[in-house]
Amino acid sequence: MPARGLDTQGHRLSHSTGGTKPLSSCRRNWGDARFGRRLLQRTYQPGRMRALTLTPGQPRAAHLAPHAPHAVVRWDGRRWKLVAIVDNLAAAQALMRPDKPDPELW
Repeated sequence: MPARGLDTQGHRLSHSTGGTKPLSSCRRNWGDARFGRRLLQRTYQPGRMRALTLTPGQPRAAHLAPHAPHAVVRWDGRRWKLVAIVDNLAAAQALMRPDKPDPELW
């Protein structure tokens, strides 16, 4: 019979899970959930814009087909909404970041 507060493998049990999971796994899961929430909050902020390549087949990264048409979409907090369809990646980037200056010439 295991000691009180330990499972059959000798792990300390968590009180918050009703004593069914080892404490170390509860901490690990909590950190994963917290990281996931923080990542989603940063990634999907209202107003965020993306450029989606409009090519047949599987979705691909925009830089792999820079001359293909792109759809520019904006996250409104619940779903992605179409803003415009442009001719290429450069036009999409100009639409998404209008105040970004051109690179300096050397």
